[in-house]
Amino acid sequence: MSTWASPTIGAPGISLFRSVMVDKLLAGDRWEANDLTDLMYLCTAAAYADHVVGERRTISLLRQSVTRAAAPVQLHTDLVSLIEALRIRGG
Repeated sequence: MSTWASPTIGAPGISLFRSVMVDKLLAGDRWEANDLTDLMYLCTAAAYADHVVGERRTISLLRQSVTRAAAPVQLHTDLVSLIEALRIRGG
């Protein structure tokens, strides 16, 4: 199997970034000025953090890839959701 056909390519952050980029390109979504920066940082964070907060459309894209990769990160679109998740967890 070629590297591009593999669901992961070694580094979790890079694998999530590639997956999100493919989803974004296939959907034909419009690009905003900050999209590339958001995706780079949020994909890296999602690969290694317990929680990630981002804007709705970026988190929506990331949620698809996190689900496919079975990454244990919780994704949030607002700080209230993050605080509630931390409160429930006891953290």
